Amino acid sequence: MNHVTDCSAASQVERKRRRITFDGIAEVYDSARPSYPCELVDRMLGEAGLQQGAPVLEVGCGTGQMTRLLAGRGLNIHALELGPEMARLAMQRMADLNNVVVENADFEQWVPAMRFDAVVSATAFHWIDPVRSHDLVAQCLRPGGMLAVVSTEHVAGGTEQFFADFNTVMADMGLLSSGSALPQARDVVWNDYVFDCKEDFEAPRSWLFEWDEAYTADQYVALIRTYSDHRILPGPAALSLERATHALIVDRYNGSVAKRYCNELRLYRYRG
Repeated sequence: MNHVTDCSAASQVERKRRRITFDGIAEVYDSARPSYPCELVDRMLGEAGLQQGAPVLEVGCGTGQMTRLLAGRGLNIHALELGPEMARLAMQRMADLNNVVVENADFEQWVPAMRFDAVVSATAFHWIDPVRSHDLVAQCLRPGGMLAVVSTEHVAGGTEQFFADFNTVMADMGLLSSGSALPQARDVVWNDYVFDCKEDFEAPRSWLFEWDEAYTADQYVALIRTYSDHRILPGPAALSLERATHALIVDRYNGSVAKRYCNELRLYRYRG
């Protein structure tokens, strides 16, 4: 199930405001954000027909969660990251790999010097201008190349009662108008992209991957610090939520909880 991306002026302003919030917590982001299932990467490479040495552009690499997985498959990665600190940390983390180049650059302003076999974006493509995304990607892909968009959502599963309690805490603090049950993976409303209606891209194909990640109280508080909704909270509200969340996990859940993630892998073949 998909929904149409909001292209309004107000949405564009909010997108630009939020997409730069991660750079101030690069170290926390690097330690807290999870990686991706190997099965997802294997499916991506197999469907795209990517062989060792294939040139791949990664858009919004963060601190390298997907980058290292792709590089480990022998691909030649040119990774772009908007945030200077995020890019610096990604460069540091990838320093032992001779098939990765990390560049601190805004994809919306970047001019490619070559065409790539694939453009990959993992939990980052929603930060790209939806009006310009088609042209930005098309100028980077060779004919027959593949755009791979990986999206991430929190779904039903894991320690479900904790997340119901967490929503109650947020509602009590005035940070959530009303709670709602987590969706099953099959019911998630995924972003719709302009490529779905462009003739120079084949119709997309998609796959879902569900998995659980365990967190201590400290680890889960670190995780919520990396979310844009949390990053834009006033300092006192953010701190209060962090303390309440930590206490909830320690007092009611013996110090640990599990979160179920669902990744959507969506592939678009570029006709050129």
